[in-house]
Amino acid sequence: MIIDYSIQQFNKQGKILCGDSIEVFEDENSKIFVLSDGLGSGVKANISSTYTKIILSKFLMNNMPLEQSVKVLKNILPTCRERKIAYSTFTVIQIFNDLRVRIIEYDNPLVFYFNHLKLKEYERKKIVCEGEDIFISDFRIEKDDFLVLASDGLVQAGRGKLLKDGWGWDRVALFLEQSLQIHPSSENISHSLIHYAKYIENGSLSDDITILVINPRDRVQLNIAIGPPKSESDDKKYVETFCACDGQKILCGGTTAKVFARVLNRKLTVDQNQFVNDIPAKSHLDGFDLVSEGVLTLEKVVKWFDFTHEFDFQYEYIKSLHDINKIYGFKTPSQNNIKEIKLVKREPDNPVEEIIFMLKKADDINFFLGKASNYNNGKYSSDEKNAIINKLIEKLKEQNKNVTVTEF
Repeated sequence: MIIDYSIQQFNKQGKILCGDSIEVFEDENSKIFVLSDGLGSGVKANISSTYTKIILSKFLMNNMPLEQSVKVLKNILPTCRERKIAYSTFTVIQIFNDLRVRIIEYDNPLVFYFNHLKLKEYERKKIVCEGEDIFISDFRIEKDDFLVLASDGLVQAGRGKLLKDGWGWDRVALFLEQSLQIHPSSENISHSLIHYAKYIENGSLSDDITILVINPRDRVQLNIAIGPPKSESDDKKYVETFCACDGQKILCGGTTAKVFARVLNRKLTVDQNQFVNDIPAKSHLDGFDLVSEGVLTLEKVVKWFDFTHEFDFQYEYIKSLHDINKIYGFKTPSQNNIKEIKLVKREPDNPVEEIIFMLKKADDINFFLGKASNYNNGKYSSDEKNAIINKLIEKLKEQNKNVTVTEF
């Protein structure tokens, strides 16, 4: 099992530094998430939230009393000249290996908890530390549950712009519940939240927004074979080693697919549409989840990776202004510029998107690299091919994917 999570963070319009800070760390017993939000925005807020994040993290890692960390924070946080106060809100979520959860909340929006994809309340106990009300919750979650925490920039998004009172916690909860029914993954949910927040903010954020979506789930393994072995005598070993792996399997490259078809004595079917929108068509071989062209396809995977998601938004004009104002609280009373927004699941349009979707879902990605030279008829040099593959591996590692490479 893995404690999967996705973070989205965007600064207030015109600010170089974010007033929110987030920290994720783990030990042998648990994983801890800390979100802090400094007073105001910009440099002062960034300093306050950073101090808060660091101090809470250090104290929690050393099992020190919460009261002591709050006392230290009150003494060292920089004071705002205008308001004469030192202030940073925070939320801490600690998830233990047996899925026990401890949540510590101070003035941030309440954590959204979804059990079986439905919003669920959890008990909160108030304690007073250094004169401040802090809420602590202890309960157990289940595999495939979701915890969503955010700074107040999210729940206040749209205030005075498209929404009269801001998005609001209840409406965010409704959006989350509807979205989870369509596409329950941490990445898709975090991206959909920030996308919608930007929409109701008219593209210009009035406050920093930080979103963290947490989802304990089973690990997903993906295996990708690229190119035939350097020596033809290794073909059988290459194919058998690859096929013995658990998880989904992708073959990249026409020559690669032919090697597998020959060794396995299976029929390789090639799509008659050679190119669709400049993307080589895929082939079919029994026992494999996807068979694509090689380096040209992978080059597009690298270029499109950050901008391709498994969800989209469907915009529709609203027929009932009463209903949309009740659910979303839209400020503008004109039917011409009020739209209903629904999260919808996207199906991949081509092999490039299929590979990206599979890569993003996977936690453990095993590359099997055949080192035969000139197997792609000279369209790319060996150095160019290796550079593209290395860029893809680097991008996956940046996404905290566990990547292994085996060469033949």
